[in-house]
Amino acid sequence: MKRTNVLLTESQHKAVKQYAQRQGKTLGRMVREALDATYQKKDPLERRRETALAAYREGFISLGKLAEVIGLDPVSARAYLKDAGVPLQVRIGTRASATRAMPKIAFDCCVLSNFALAEALGTLERLFRNRAVITDFVAAEILRGIQAGHPG
Repeated sequence: MKRTNVLLTESQHKAVKQYAQRQGKTLGRMVREALDATYQKKDPLERRRETALAAYREGFISLGKLAEVIGLDPVSARAYLKDAGVPLQVRIGTRASATRAMPKIAFDCCVLSNFALAEALGTLERLFRNRAVITDFVAAEILRGIQAGHPG
């Protein structure tokens, strides 16, 4: 590598440094990656995958959208994330800022159905607010049950 000096404005330096800390990278690495992304010729598919992966990391797109953009099924997209060293993100709510790393508690249909039958879903919410989720598959199964006429 060659050493060089680059003058940044205060706001540029602050923004890159904060972003580097969030990503667990050095400021120098961030600058090198930005230069590579800007000036290196890349395969359009690889550039598309990198952009989608960055959007996923930041919480702008879901796993399903990531899979669609990079041309994989959701299971293969999970493997792609694992290979890239990117933790699965779970969207809580609808805002991008509500995305966080995988929580420690995930409920399945059986638990939710039992609490619903006991009219005690509020108990789960009070006990596990912001610490528990349901997967897309569980949500779909619950929705199918409600659509089939089971009490929700």
